[in-house]
Amino acid sequence: MDDDFNSARAIALLFDLAHRVRDPKQDLALREDAARMLVRLGSVLGFFQNLEGRLQDSMPDPSKQLIEMILNYRKEARANKDWALSDRLRDDLLALGIEIKDTAQGTTWNLRK
Repeated sequence: MDDDFNSARAIALLFDLAHRVRDPKQDLALREDAARMLVRLGSVLGFFQNLEGRLQDSMPDPSKQLIEMILNYRKEARANKDWALSDRLRDDLLALGIEIKDTAQGTTWNLRK
């Protein structure tokens, strides 16, 4: 195993692949191929365990962020007394199953059941 399993060379190859993945001068298809190979070969060495799960845990839920962004636009419309836009945003959210409530503390939302 000392001669047949050259871990230093294997890790050097992973670094080379990582550089290719991050090189904006490389063609996108080549970068994607390098990324797939990086994950596949790195997994053999025990890297990238549960990669998909860790990525999902570290990424914010874009749906919640989009709803909050729409509510901010609605708040701005209400501040400008643009009631038509405010109502349209509320109705559009409701059509998607998102119920909003305006309270003295601010606007809250939840998914209709």
